[in-house]
Amino acid sequence: MRSYLTSLIFEKLLDNVPDTDKDVYNLAQLIITPRVKIVENNCGTTVGEIENISYRMEGEIELATNSPFTKTRLNYLLSQGIYEAASVHVNTCTSVGGVCARCFSSEFQEEDYPQVGGYVNIPSEKILHIEVLDCSFGQYSYQLEMDVSLFKRIRVYHNGILKDHTTYSASGQSLTLSFPVEDEEHLVVKYLDNTTTPLMGYLSNTYSGSLLGMKYIPELLPSVRISLLKELIPSGRLELITERIKTLQIPTDQSEYLDKIIDPLEKLLYVVSLYIIYINVI
Repeated sequence: MRSYLTSLIFEKLLDNVPDTDKDVYNLAQLIITPRVKIVENNCGTTVGEIENISYRMEGEIELATNSPFTKTRLNYLLSQGIYEAASVHVNTCTSVGGVCARCFSSEFQEEDYPQVGGYVNIPSEKILHIEVLDCSFGQYSYQLEMDVSLFKRIRVYHNGILKDHTTYSASGQSLTLSFPVEDEEHLVVKYLDNTTTPLMGYLSNTYSGSLLGMKYIPELLPSVRISLLKELIPSGRLELITERIKTLQIPTDQSEYLDKIIDPLEKLLYVVSLYIIYINVI
């Protein structure tokens, strides 16, 4: 039976995959932190990730202009009666067989601009909270809504520009700047942490998820598009692991469905979930 309690438990199931079986562990990492090829400089995507315009968007790269959203730009769009805008993200990249340098660098602005033909690791981190701080001239210390120690890291944007982590310090719920700000400017603080919830959200919307008792988990978009994740899954290795999983003490209805799954991403997520749940069942 599907339940919200089961879904809450499963939501973080992939956050700590046991490495008892190295083959299962390594296969899971292929989609948790995928390593993808930079196949071109600019895919020329025209889709982007559409959001309602707000100051929370500051720092994201606007699809239409290839420049960071700033307070001035966002105010201008609103003044023109434009209430939605698209930003550049890796998961909307349309490159075939990998991602493009533009989409990668737009989302992971701390990283060096990647070279075409090279490979990059896409972290499982997502922005989990955003707050907008109104600046005052001469003010260097700000009270934050969240405790930064609860997250992997933060990004701080000033006038749409990502600030180097050496230009501020953060501890607990305090942020201290080492650069000047002016009245009516904004600081935007984005809190990031590793999460596999987008992958489990995908599984929750499948028949495999229903067999595990999961209710639908509202999806965060995965770090890369679903079609690319599926391409990264080696079918031969997946089938070998599937046969190995069948030797665990898994309920019949759950194990019998393994051979009926066509979607490689659903199958891999289901196999890894069964492994985590039943690896210690005797």
